[in-house]
Amino acid sequence: MNIPFHQFGSTTIAKVSNSNELRQLMGKSLPASETIIIKPNWVSTDPAEFTEADTLRMLFEVLDARIIVVESYCLARALNILKNGMSFSIGDQTVNWRWLLLGKGWNWLIENPDWSWFKEGGHWEHLKKEEQAFLDEFGFSELFEKFKVT
Repeated sequence: MNIPFHQFGSTTIAKVSNSNELRQLMGKSLPASETIIIKPNWVSTDPAEFTEADTLRMLFEVLDARIIVVESYCLARALNILKNGMSFSIGDQTVNWRWLLLGKGWNWLIENPDWSWFKEGGHWEHLKKEEQAFLDEFGFSELFEKFKVT
């Protein structure tokens, strides 16, 4: 089966819909490595703003290596799971993670770079729970388990 594609230097653009097509397209150019690190794009939980589990599954099925998935924390994604995030105090004012997205919040973070509010308020544990909720809700936890992804 021939898959239509366009080649621009070392970049190939094609539309594939399953791992067999991807394997055919990549052919012998699949990297030979013990470990492959994949960085998906998980900006938000809104449609087309994150790499979906089905896309990663297709890639995992093609790769013959230990797979590690890495992604940074994104407050916008987390706030789609829990609308305001956790609360904390700034002097005599109670604010939340959504407040951090506003101009005053970013300015406050710049002026107060010690992050003691985060370290002392249970925010790290909360953040890990939110990340796990994202992975569970969108099918990544099950996918990672199936393919032994770290």
